Amino acid sequence: PEMDLSGRVDLVGQEISRSDVAVVVIGRGSGETSDRALENDFNLSKEERAMLESVSETCKQKGKPMIVVMNVCGMMEMESWRHLPDAILLAWFPGQECGGAVADVLSGRVNPSGRLPMTFPIEYADIPSSKNYPYLGQTAGRNFDYTNYEEDIWVGYRYFDTARKQVSYPFGFGLSYTEFEYSKPKIEREKDGWKMSVVVKNVGKTAGKEVVQLYVSAPEGALVKPASELKAFGKTRLLASGESERVELAFADYDLASFDDSHSRWVADKGTYVARIGKSSVDTILTIGFDLPETKTWKVENILAPVEPVNVMRLDEQPKDLVYHDARKFKILGRAYPDSLPLFSRVPEFRKDVTRDALWKLGQHSAGISVRFRTNSPKIGLRWESLFKNDMTHMAALAVRGLDLYVLQDDGTWRFLACGRPMGEPTEWLAVANMEPEMREYMLHLPLYDGVKTLEIGIEAGCEIANPAVDSPRRDKPLVIYGSSIAHGATASRPGMAASNQLQRRLNREVINLGFSANAHIDYEIAEMMANVDACAYVLDFVPNATVPEINEKTEKFVDILRKAHPDTPLIFVEDPQFSHAILDKKTAAEINGKNAAIRRMYEKLKSLGMDKLYYVESEALLPSDGDGSSDGIHFTDVGFCTYVDALMGVLEEIE
Repeated sequence: PEMDLSGRVDLVGQEISRSDVAVVVIGRGSGETSDRALENDFNLSKEERAMLESVSETCKQKGKPMIVVMNVCGMMEMESWRHLPDAILLAWFPGQECGGAVADVLSGRVNPSGRLPMTFPIEYADIPSSKNYPYLGQTAGRNFDYTNYEEDIWVGYRYFDTARKQVSYPFGFGLSYTEFEYSKPKIEREKDGWKMSVVVKNVGKTAGKEVVQLYVSAPEGALVKPASELKAFGKTRLLASGESERVELAFADYDLASFDDSHSRWVADKGTYVARIGKSSVDTILTIGFDLPETKTWKVENILAPVEPVNVMRLDEQPKDLVYHDARKFKILGRAYPDSLPLFSRVPEFRKDVTRDALWKLGQHSAGISVRFRTNSPKIGLRWESLFKNDMTHMAALAVRGLDLYVLQDDGTWRFLACGRPMGEPTEWLAVANMEPEMREYMLHLPLYDGVKTLEIGIEAGCEIANPAVDSPRRDKPLVIYGSSIAHGATASRPGMAASNQLQRRLNREVINLGFSANAHIDYEIAEMMANVDACAYVLDFVPNATVPEINEKTEKFVDILRKAHPDTPLIFVEDPQFSHAILDKKTAAEINGKNAAIRRMYEKLKSLGMDKLYYVESEALLPSDGDGSSDGIHFTDVGFCTYVDALMGVLEEIE
């Protein structure tokens, strides 16, 4: 600061009393002759801290706002003091027009639209390169005469976002005096690249400009990649209140590539990429997927390679401060035979010889299986290994091989908390941290289209972990769902969005998922499995896979197997949904209508034979009318799953 105000509380009070607002300027120097220091540079000096605290306290007493203007050259520690002012303006080094530019923004003459080009960490040690920064006092050797850049690709937001490290301000962050709304995202192929566009509308009361940021998450491949990377950005023109503009952003296939140092080449993996439009690297507003059909490579020469091995950082090496517990010792839900092996499979080993091979293999997927536990740990880590390491072009890896963690709230409802993102085999993932050390109940949903070979839950040393409360789940008899890929959970964004898992949380009841992708052909061995479960109801959703002859010839016997074991258990028949293209595709519509007519006839026949407690869900109730309930024409989006669950909930509430 220009003046030492640390001991002049009277001067601070006097100046604030005769001012409408207090403006405190924090300045830093810049140059190329030396590196920055930690104390009195990255961190506040004790005089600066005293001044900020004094001005803040006095302003609060007098009801005056306080603004901090940062005339700085780079990131600083802000976590310990950012709560003191009412607003912070990051001016950087604007040159000789600094005064005019700052005055224009503070007065409202200009609406700020800048965004952070770096992440502001909570503390210096959070930055991976802090371990190798050469100003730390060495006089010779490593980090004085030379420095190894060991952080590899984990620089800036690529590290903080992928490691889910808490920060003060994320990359791309910045506020405005107005609000903007995003809508109508589109992505189109253009030669060897892509063009994405989105409509931005000023929904606030002040004219302003918005910076649209495009981040892309890559499919999992042989190379480790960040959670997402900035691929393009653009700024709108000055938009008046209510005005909108479609912003176009372009990027090339080459921009999607990661460097393969073992083969001296850039590689863009084939598969489904997710484009994320947002206000910062962590604030995603809209997402849209796009597919790269083939892997593309760009060969380079191996020039200036390191002459000695470099100990590069591996992000999958999580902190070793967690104690891991085998998940098999906690409550496992979603299995027809709770004590059978393999423990995380839906079709057990002892039924392999009597089960069709395709059903047996799909039955090793852990769809619908959940682990319930309680812990008071401030951190929860997840460590697991996939059974098959499946990769599916039409599904997110998070849904195929990932995990979903939910927490039970005080009102008895479940809330999504965190995911476990598959990052290799095995994966170790810090799901959540910095919680108050209170005993809470959690539910962990397992992968939808892969199995789990091993699964462990990590907690802090000295904390407790145990089975759920006695009344959890609170209702005794489970719900059993038999069906196709819809029941299986195909194209949900993550495990928790599959219908069986949504129902489990909404009902607070165990739900057994017997969905078999492309293989629900009214198989009697599945009816036998279902009959071994004393269920609250059986959902029969096999029509999407079954043919009309199968429906006509096999439904009655399938139902007979169930009713002989449980004559009073309700049966819920579900029609084939009318997917988006069926509105114009007459052949598809006729096929769907034919199968639905067949299951309707069987339902009416069973009723005419005196069978009661039969319920029926029609096609129109399964998906929203705008077509957005389908991801690819034959599978559900999360919106579709929510609509489907609402339809089933209506029947289940009637049964209750």
